Amino acid sequence: MKSMGRAFRPLPRLQGGAAELAWTLIARGSGAPLALVANIGLARVLGVSQFGHYATLLSVGLAAGGIAIYGTAPIFTREIAARTPCRRREALTRVARWASAVIIPLTLIVMAVVCAWLVWKPNVPGIGWQQTWAVMLLIPLSGLAILFNSILAGLGRVSQGQLLGSGWKNGWLLVGVGVLLLLEDHNPADALWVQVASYLLLLALGIWLTRRALAAIPVRELPVNTQGADTWPSHSNWWRSATAFFGFSLGTMLFVRLDLIVVNALAGDAQAGYFGAAARLVQVVQLPGLVWLGWLEPK
Repeated sequence: MKSMGRAFRPLPRLQGGAAELAWTLIARGSGAPLALVANIGLARVLGVSQFGHYATLLSVGLAAGGIAIYGTAPIFTREIAARTPCRRREALTRVARWASAVIIPLTLIVMAVVCAWLVWKPNVPGIGWQQTWAVMLLIPLSGLAILFNSILAGLGRVSQGQLLGSGWKNGWLLVGVGVLLLLEDHNPADALWVQVASYLLLLALGIWLTRRALAAIPVRELPVNTQGADTWPSHSNWWRSATAFFGFSLGTMLFVRLDLIVVNALAGDAQAGYFGAAARLVQVVQLPGLVWLGWLEPK
């Protein structure tokens, strides 16, 4: 009987692992199919040329949003996760104060540069003020979405962060595309404003999930001379780490976003539309590997 008990002892772990893998599949794997369906709908609504124009402007906004946060997202995850639960609020507050001094001025600089490029660049015709304003809003909104994903990961809500950034966001995008299908006289600005609306909903949900995660942390008084209370890294340490993270993320971002911008500059909107559609199909093919990597991430 004891040998049989030992034989069946690992079963709960296997069941927990299967449940965790299924949740990771839902959280991370739902984004790519939803995005593919939404982009098919947008291509039908806009046509190939206008879809390429929209996809190029979207890539510009999202790439600029990633640059504007300057590698601060991993700092949130690292510092929050490294603290005991009762100190995670303090960690979030400290890092947020430091990061705001970095992100706010850098975001304004990036927005000014992108705005100047959109307004005065002769190789990108047909960009109106509606499209320009939509891209300007996408820069801070997409950056904040990355930060909330990292904050939730630091609070131990990794799957919620993955679902927030992929499943929920692309689900709202699909709903917005459905609304556009019911209307007439579509243009790339309409699709960009649908993206803005989906990011606003994403941020609202991210704030609610973060507040809920913080409310679940037990609040208790700490002794005045708690060991390790003053062992916070200096701002210069955070700067060095953020710069290193920014270097890695910049290479990834350019690999993911720059190709569509280059194709548009060399071959025009129509070819960029075909290229953007093909890139979405590639993301779906890569889905099993992304789900497996998400499952292996530390929780």
